Amino acid sequence: MVADAREKRIAGLRRLMRLQRQLQRLAEADLAHAMREREEVRQAIENLVDAMSGMSTPHNLFPHLYASRLGSLKARDQVLAGQIELHKTRINTERTRGDRVGERLDRVNLDRQRHVDDETLFDLLDGVIKDNR
Repeated sequence: MVADAREKRIAGLRRLMRLQRQLQRLAEADLAHAMREREEVRQAIENLVDAMSGMSTPHNLFPHLYASRLGSLKARDQVLAGQIELHKTRINTERTRGDRVGERLDRVNLDRQRHVDDETLFDLLDGVIKDNR
Protein backbone atom coordinates (compact mmCIF):
# COMPACT_ATOMS: atom_id res chain seq x y z
CA MET A 1 0.00 0.00 0.00
CA VAL A 2 2.76 2.42 0.98
CA ALA A 3 4.82 1.29 -2.00
CA ASP A 4 1.92 2.10 -4.35
CA ALA A 5 1.64 5.61 -2.93
CA ARG A 6 5.39 6.05 -3.20
CA GLU A 7 5.39 4.90 -6.83
CA LYS A 8 2.52 7.27 -7.64
CA ARG A 9 4.45 10.11 -6.04
CA ILE A 10 7.56 9.26 -8.03
CA ALA A 11 5.55 9.10 -11.27
CA GLY A 12 3.91 12.44 -10.46
CA LEU A 13 7.23 14.08 -9.70
CA ARG A 14 8.71 12.75 -12.93
CA ARG A 15 5.78 14.18 -14.92
CA LEU A 16 6.14 17.50 -13.09
CA MET A 17 9.86 17.60 -13.81
CA ARG A 18 9.27 16.92 -17.53
CA LEU A 19 6.66 19.68 -17.55
CA GLN A 20 9.05 22.16 -15.91
CA ARG A 21 11.77 21.34 -18.44
CA GLN A 22 9.29 21.78 -21.29
CA LEU A 23 8.23 25.16 -19.89
CA GLN A 24 11.90 26.13 -19.66
CA ARG A 25 12.46 25.13 -23.31
CA LEU A 26 9.41 27.15 -24.36
CA ALA A 27 10.75 30.20 -22.51
CA GLU A 28 14.13 29.73 -24.20
CA ALA A 29 12.41 29.57 -27.60
CA ASP A 30 10.47 32.75 -26.81
CA LEU A 31 13.72 34.45 -25.79
CA ALA A 32 15.43 33.40 -29.02
CA HIS A 33 12.49 34.73 -31.06
CA ALA A 34 12.51 38.07 -29.22
CA MET A 35 16.27 38.39 -29.68
CA ARG A 36 15.98 37.71 -33.43
CA GLU A 37 13.19 40.24 -33.71
CA ARG A 38 15.19 42.82 -31.78
CA GLU A 39 18.15 42.29 -34.10
CA GLU A 40 15.85 42.87 -37.09
CA VAL A 41 14.60 46.10 -35.50
CA ARG A 42 18.17 47.24 -34.85
CA GLN A 43 19.07 46.53 -38.47
CA ALA A 44 16.01 48.50 -39.63
CA ILE A 45 17.08 51.42 -37.42
CA GLU A 46 20.57 51.29 -38.85
CA ASN A 47 19.23 51.24 -42.43
CA LEU A 48 16.90 54.14 -41.68
CA VAL A 49 19.67 56.24 -40.15
CA ASP A 50 21.84 55.52 -43.18
CA ALA A 51 19.01 56.62 -45.48
CA MET A 52 18.39 59.79 -43.43
CA SER A 53 22.03 60.76 -43.46
CA GLY A 54 22.42 60.05 -47.16
CA MET A 55 22.84 62.79 -49.68
CA SER A 56 20.19 61.39 -51.99
CA THR A 57 17.48 63.90 -52.98
CA PRO A 58 14.47 61.60 -52.47
CA HIS A 59 15.51 60.93 -48.91
CA ASN A 60 15.85 64.63 -48.17
CA LEU A 61 12.22 65.23 -49.18
CA PHE A 62 10.64 63.18 -46.37
CA PRO A 63 12.52 63.77 -43.11
CA HIS A 64 9.31 63.85 -41.05
CA LEU A 65 8.39 60.33 -42.27
CA TYR A 66 11.82 59.01 -41.39
CA ALA A 67 11.70 60.64 -37.97
CA SER A 68 8.29 59.11 -37.28
CA ARG A 69 9.49 55.66 -38.38
CA LEU A 70 12.64 56.00 -36.31
CA GLY A 71 10.57 56.82 -33.24
CA SER A 72 8.36 53.76 -33.69
CA LEU A 73 11.37 51.51 -34.28
CA LYS A 74 13.06 52.77 -31.12
CA ALA A 75 9.85 52.22 -29.15
CA ARG A 76 9.64 48.67 -30.53
CA ASP A 77 13.28 48.10 -29.57
CA GLN A 78 12.51 49.15 -25.99
CA VAL A 79 9.48 46.84 -25.85
CA LEU A 80 11.59 43.95 -27.11
CA ALA A 81 14.29 44.72 -24.54
CA GLY A 82 11.65 44.44 -21.82
CA GLN A 83 10.34 41.18 -23.27
CA ILE A 84 13.86 39.75 -23.38
CA GLU A 85 14.34 40.51 -19.69
CA LEU A 86 10.98 38.87 -18.89
CA HIS A 87 11.92 35.78 -20.87
CA LYS A 88 15.27 35.54 -19.07
CA THR A 89 13.46 35.77 -15.74
CA ARG A 90 11.00 33.09 -16.87
CA ILE A 91 13.84 30.79 -17.90
CA ASN A 92 15.51 31.17 -14.50
CA THR A 93 12.22 30.62 -12.69
CA GLU A 94 11.40 27.46 -14.64
CA ARG A 95 14.96 26.16 -14.26
CA THR A 96 14.81 26.72 -10.50
CA ARG A 97 11.42 25.03 -10.23
CA GLY A 98 12.66 22.07 -12.26
CA ASP A 99 15.76 21.78 -10.08
CA ARG A 100 13.63 21.77 -6.92
CA VAL A 101 11.37 19.08 -8.33
CA GLY A 102 14.47 17.10 -9.31
CA GLU A 103 15.79 17.37 -5.76
CA ARG A 104 12.46 16.17 -4.36
CA LEU A 105 12.48 13.29 -6.84
CA ASP A 106 16.00 12.36 -5.75
CA ARG A 107 14.92 12.35 -2.10
CA VAL A 108 11.88 10.19 -2.84
CA ASN A 109 14.01 7.78 -4.89
CA LEU A 110 16.51 7.61 -2.03
CA ASP A 111 13.69 6.91 0.43
CA ARG A 112 12.37 4.18 -1.87
CA GLN A 113 15.81 2.61 -2.13
CA ARG A 114 16.20 2.71 1.66
CA HIS A 115 12.82 1.05 2.01
CA VAL A 116 13.81 -1.69 -0.46
CA ASP A 117 17.11 -2.19 1.38
CA ASP A 118 15.31 -2.35 4.72
CA GLU A 119 12.81 -4.88 3.40
CA THR A 120 15.65 -6.99 2.00
CA LEU A 121 17.43 -6.86 5.34
CA PHE A 122 14.25 -7.80 7.23
CA ASP A 123 13.64 -10.71 4.86
CA LEU A 124 17.20 -11.88 5.40
CA LEU A 125 16.83 -11.61 9.19
CA ASP A 126 13.51 -13.47 9.07
CA GLY A 127 15.20 -16.24 7.07
CA VAL A 128 18.06 -16.49 9.56
CA ILE A 129 15.68 -16.55 12.53
CA LYS A 130 13.52 -19.27 10.93
CA ASP A 131 16.62 -21.36 10.15
CA ASN A 132 17.77 -21.13 13.79
CA ARG A 133 14.48 -22.43 15.15
